[in-house]
Amino acid sequence: MVVRIEDVQFGEIRIRDEPWPYRGPEGRLYVLEFSSGWVKVGQSTSLSDRIDTLRGAFRRAHGWEITRQWSSGPLSTEKRHPNTRHAELDDAERRVLRHARSQYFQLSDWMPTGVNGETETFLGVSFGNLVAYTDVVVRCTGTG
Repeated sequence: MVVRIEDVQFGEIRIRDEPWPYRGPEGRLYVLEFSSGWVKVGQSTSLSDRIDTLRGAFRRAHGWEITRQWSSGPLSTEKRHPNTRHAELDDAERRVLRHARSQYFQLSDWMPTGVNGETETFLGVSFGNLVAYTDVVVRCTGTG
């Protein structure tokens, strides 16, 4: 079947349940809950390595263990257009962090120890609520 839309001819159009996957460099957002109740948001292109690093760093600095974790679907790490300031992954993380910083206590303000990631770690937030918010942001961002 051939379809014409405004003088452009298309072949067979298939409806998909998910967005068309972007096949370039990608990363994921993650949300971690620690045994202390603090919740960390971040991004990584190597998720298992990043979580292992954070597990050790927060255990050494604070004695915390990761009790729950969630990660998003893939987001592009490349700028789609030359005039775009940031990649989809960066944009999604910025949106989630802006929301969290406006609502919750930040570890770097509360009890800083110099651990990488303290500015992305929050108290007063429900793990489930932050996961839900992050998931919506990812699903509404480009290829997520």
